[in-house]
Amino acid sequence: FGTSGPYANYKCFDMVAQSAAGSYSVTGESDGPPMRPGACVADSGTGMQMALAITAAYVQKQRTGKGQLIEISMQEAMIYYMRTAVSMTASWGEMPASRGGNGTSAGMNTYPCSPLGPNDYITIVAVTDRMWKDLCNAIGREDLLTDERFSSRENQYRNADMLISAVTDWSKQHTKDQAMKILAEAGVPVSAVLDTHELFTDPHLLHRGFIHKVEHKEHGEIPLLGWAPRMSESQVPIQAAPLLSEHTDEILRDELGLGEDDIDALHQDDII
Repeated sequence: FGTSGPYANYKCFDMVAQSAAGSYSVTGESDGPPMRPGACVADSGTGMQMALAITAAYVQKQRTGKGQLIEISMQEAMIYYMRTAVSMTASWGEMPASRGGNGTSAGMNTYPCSPLGPNDYITIVAVTDRMWKDLCNAIGREDLLTDERFSSRENQYRNADMLISAVTDWSKQHTKDQAMKILAEAGVPVSAVLDTHELFTDPHLLHRGFIHKVEHKEHGEIPLLGWAPRMSESQVPIQAAPLLSEHTDEILRDELGLGEDDIDALHQDDII
C-alpha cells in the first residue's frame, strides 16, 4: 500500500475493503467523485461479524459437540452494510446506486446553522407525512402544507430545491443545538452534527456514562469513549493500556517461574 506503521496498514485494509464493497460508490455528492467514508466500518464491522459467528459456533458446539472452521472476507462483511443502498436504490443489482450527498429531499437532509462553522449543521430525517407536517409547523412555514407545488411526495421531490431553501432560511437563524431542541420537541427526528471534540462533552453521553476517565502512567487522566453494549451481569471497567514491557517481569515470574536473579540477568544482557 506504500505506507508504513501499524496504523497505516490498519487504515489501508479498511479503505480497500470499503472500496471493494461499493461503499465509496454511494458516498459523495451526486455530481462529484466517489468519496472515502469517514467511519472505519470495514475492520470493526468485520470483527463484529466474526465475533457473532464465533459465538454462534460455540453455542452449536455445546449442543452438538462438533466444532467448525470460520472464514470471513472483509469485502463480503462490508457488503452486508450496503444492504439498504443495494435493495432500495440499486434495484437488486440491476443498476448502480447513485450518490446522494447529504440528501436529495427537504425532509431528509443536512442544514447549516448559526454561526455557520464547519460542523454547524443539523440532520433532519422527516420520512412520513406526519413528520413533514410537524417540521413545517415547527419552522413557521405552515403555508408549505397547502401549496400545490408540494401537495404530493412527487411534487415535493420535483420542487425539492425550493423546500430545502425554505428550511435553510430557518435553520440559519438558530444554532444547531437550538434547532435540534425546537424540532425534537415538535416530534421531528433530528440531530445536531457533532464533531469528534463534542462527543467528549455531549450532555447525553456524559449522563449515560459513556465517557470514561482513565489514569495513564505517562499522560495522566485521559477521557475515553466507551463501549455501547450494556450488560447487567458483565460490566468490565476500562483500563489504560499497559506501557511497553510494563508486565514483562510479572509474566516471566508468574507464568514461566523464573526467579529474580534470572530476570535480572535477562535485563543485564539486554534480552528483555
